[in-house]
Amino acid sequence: MKVSKTAWFEAAHRLKDHRGQCHYLHGHTWQVDIEVDCPESKDDMLIDFGVLSNIVKEYDHKLLLAVDDPLSQAFRDADGLKGIAQVVEFNGPPTAENIARDILSKVVQTVHRGVEDNLVVLTKVKVHETRNSCAECAEKSIINTNLGGENGTD
Repeated sequence: MKVSKTAWFEAAHRLKDHRGQCHYLHGHTWQVDIEVDCPESKDDMLIDFGVLSNIVKEYDHKLLLAVDDPLSQAFRDADGLKGIAQVVEFNGPPTAENIARDILSKVVQTVHRGVEDNLVVLTKVKVHETRNSCAECAEKSIINTNLGGENGTD
């Protein structure tokens, strides 16, 4: 069984070490395509589409920054700035690639709670920064709750 969900979010970001326009704070309407492929699930439902939507909503109307970005530090240090924007911090730059990896990790954790042991689950996430630019990542997992699971990222 394969299920997919497309969702959108509005967010600003900047790539502090980039030598181009993306160095400056700017925003996008991001599109996220999530696909989960698994033979079966415990309840004849692989995953609730609302759960996938909620994962994407975590980024909606947020400021996406690297943890080491001075702007991120300013939001952490100054109580007065907290009312201006909600920040989602990334260990690396908030690129489409890293956003896709972050969403993928959350989707995989959610899917693992809803499937039987010893099933192979393929999860893909594609994040569109613009209409013609995107990043995609995938993870194939073998679910085995007795062993804690085995994962590999493609």
